[in-house]
Formats: sequence, structure tokens, C-alpha cells
Amino acid sequence: MIERLPPELIHLIFVWVEPAQTLVLRRLSTRLQVVLSDRCFARQAVRRLAPACASPESTRPAALDALWLRAPDFMAAAALGARLHLRAIAWRGAVNSGALPLPLPPTIARLALLTRLSLANCGFAGPLPEALGELARLESLELSGTELNGSIPLSLGNLSSLTRLSIHETTISGPIPPSLGNLRRLQTLHLYKNCLTGEIPPEIGNLKRLTSLKLDCNQLTGPLPFELGGLSALMCLFVDNNNMKPPRIPLSFGRLESLEHFTVDEACEIDRRLGCGRKPCGPPNDAVVPSRVNIRPESLEQMEERLWECKM
Repeated sequence: MIERLPPELIHLIFVWVEPAQTLVLRRLSTRLQVVLSDRCFARQAVRRLAPACASPESTRPAALDALWLRAPDFMAAAALGARLHLRAIAWRGAVNSGALPLPLPPTIARLALLTRLSLANCGFAGPLPEALGELARLESLELSGTELNGSIPLSLGNLSSLTRLSIHETTISGPIPPSLGNLRRLQTLHLYKNCLTGEIPPEIGNLKRLTSLKLDCNQLTGPLPFELGGLSALMCLFVDNNNMKPPRIPLSFGRLESLEHFTVDEACEIDRRLGCGRKPCGPPNDAVVPSRVNIRPESLEQMEERLWECKM
């Protein structure tokens, strides 16, 4: 009976039905499938949900968010259009309870006002979209406890406002992009407990405001870059549980006057080749350093001595 009504009248009826339910009912017939797939109708359907999502900060997924994350394109676009005012997303827990993991859609780049994006244990899977690099106002990006995979997008190096980048406890793999060295405002870089490979890019030494660098529990190889010794604000450096065997500690680290916590793997060596021409002093080159060293080097001369003043 309802199929014989004009499209406008069908829209007036279904606009009062929950959008998620509408997506189910439209499968009842070919005509409903066509009439209820109209983008104009979709905008009307989500409009009723908008008042409940007026806040610029979202601490848990709303009905509109479920739509733009997993609904068909015509409904997802309308739902996302009603969330363009968002400035912060901080979600904890499953977004898609009882269903298959969701990919993080490239359309998230439409949320141009976002300054914070934090997703923890939300059930997202698949690669990180390159479109994240289009969120020009983003100051904090935190992704953890998810099934995200693939590599870290090179486009993240475009996020010039970013002060915190934390991607940990995922299956993200591949190298650390040298483009992260463009994030001159970055203060926190946490990429621990992933599957990252390759060497630590020397471009990380460009991040002069960095106070915390955690790269532990990956599969990183190669030497510690000499350039990290120029991070004068660095207080925390974790590089243990990687494949740097043995990890050589450049003498440039003696300039890290703010460093309070430094963890490395066993059998570390002071790399005498990378010094600044001054003769190092202290224990011999083959001395063993425990796996979780806590040091605070105050000068180049004291670097080797401090490495053996361990607080277990």
C-alpha cells in the first residue's frame, strides 16, 4: 500500500522513523529502495537527531556517528554533515558493538574543525586513511588498542598544529615516516607496542619541542640517530625491546640535559665514533648496561659515567 504513495509523502512518513530502522525497511521493495535513497530525504531524516549532538565535544559515539561510520553513502554523508561543528572526539570502547570491525573512513577529513581525535579500543580496523593529514587544525591525535594495520601515513607530516601524536598497541607496521620531522610543534611522540620496522629517522631530531619519545616494543633496527642528541627539551626516551643489537648510544646524548628517563636493551655501547672530538672517559666500550636504564646526563663528560648509575 505505502509503495503506491508519491515519493514526497513517503518521505514525510519515514522522516519520523529512526534512520537506522529506515535503512532496514528500505529493503522491503525496489521502490522503497529507490525513494528512501534520496540524499534530500537523508538530510531531513538526520535533522531530527542533530539537537542531541549540538556539543562541539564528543566523548562517546552518538546515533549520528554510527550512521556516518557505517551507513550507505547517501545517509553517511548526511549524518557527517550534521557533525561538521565537532572540535574534539574522545571515544573509549566499541563503536560498533557486536558487529565486524569498522575501517576509519577517509571522510573524517570533512571534520575540518577538529583539534583533538582520540580513539581507544573503539574496534576500528584496516589502514589509517591518508586523509587524516588534511585535518589542519588537529593538535592531538591518539589511536590505541585497535586493529588498525598498514603503515603510518606520510600525510601526518602535514599536521603542522600537532603537539601530541600517540599511536600505540596496534598492528601498525612499516617504517616511521621521515615526514614526522616536519611537526615542529610536537611535544609528545608515542609509537610504542606496534610492529614498526626500519631505523629511527634522523629527521626526528628536528622536533626541538619534544619532551617524550616512546618507541619501545617494536621491531626497529639500526643505530640511534646522532641527531636525537639535539632534542634539548627531551625528558623521556624509551627505545627498549627492539631489534637494535647492540644499540649504540651516541655521545651526542650527553647534551640531553633535561633527560630523566631513558630505557634501552641490554649490551648497549657508547658509540665513540659519533662524539664531538673530545676523548670520552668512563667504563670500557664493551660494558653492559641493564635493559631499563634511568639516567640523567648533565654534560658530555658525564655521559658514560651516568649510563652506569642505574635505578632499577
